[in-house]
Amino acid sequence: MNIQEAFSIIKQEFTKIILSSLAIGFVAAAYSLTLDSVYRGTVVIASSKYNINLDNLSFGSLNTASLLGAAADPTHQDIKAIFDGNKIYKDFILEEDILKIIFKDDWDQENKVWRGGEKDFYDGIKVLKDSTDIDYSFDNGKTYLSFVWSDAKTAADWANKLAIRANQFITQNELKSIDATLQNLNKISNVNIQNTSLKNRLSSQVNDLVIKTTLKKAESSMGLTIFEEAIPPKKRIWPKRTLMVLLTMLVGGFASASILVIRRLN
Repeated sequence: MNIQEAFSIIKQEFTKIILSSLAIGFVAAAYSLTLDSVYRGTVVIASSKYNINLDNLSFGSLNTASLLGAAADPTHQDIKAIFDGNKIYKDFILEEDILKIIFKDDWDQENKVWRGGEKDFYDGIKVLKDSTDIDYSFDNGKTYLSFVWSDAKTAADWANKLAIRANQFITQNELKSIDATLQNLNKISNVNIQNTSLKNRLSSQVNDLVIKTTLKKAESSMGLTIFEEAIPPKKRIWPKRTLMVLLTMLVGGFASASILVIRRLN
């Protein structure tokens, strides 16, 4: 068989091929209607604007940066590490009491029992992890926290709540680091320093740092800067019904043509 013969058979059986392709496309369209819609809520966030730069504090011969280290701003990797762990999801599930929402198909609301075995927060953590995505844009230096769910409002709401929890988590760690730094500086300032000028200068710098730190603690966000909250999306990300139907029709048409050519040759 050569290509010319195959095209001749396809031309003769063109109507059957088209009908078969349409029939398969119709089945694909019907199937796509049974699939749950999936929506994505996205929060645009960035690392902390807060920073205590100890390198700028001059204590004469004392190098505090080498003694205590400078507190670095949370990076994208820090944010990703939080969501790679379990704590943020566990706290979210337990405090929001959403386990029955996550597994709504497995929860019998009328009888208040689980179908097919009880679910716990470990099961919920896995689902939330699979639904959460962290992306970093090198163009604008922003991190995009996305959450996908079958309900648009829930996708946006949970994305926002997870971002707030990440902010609280980083803020608490920043506060602990600040308090530890101040405690260490106070210890240094209280030691028996023979140089009176140096000791007075150190005490002055510590007091100045305490004032600046107190003002910083009053800021609304020391963890993450949320540039844009997630809003309920109007368009779903899945299923892409048009694409599914077109691809199925294409594959179905090719399969029908191949079968008809083989049958004719045999």
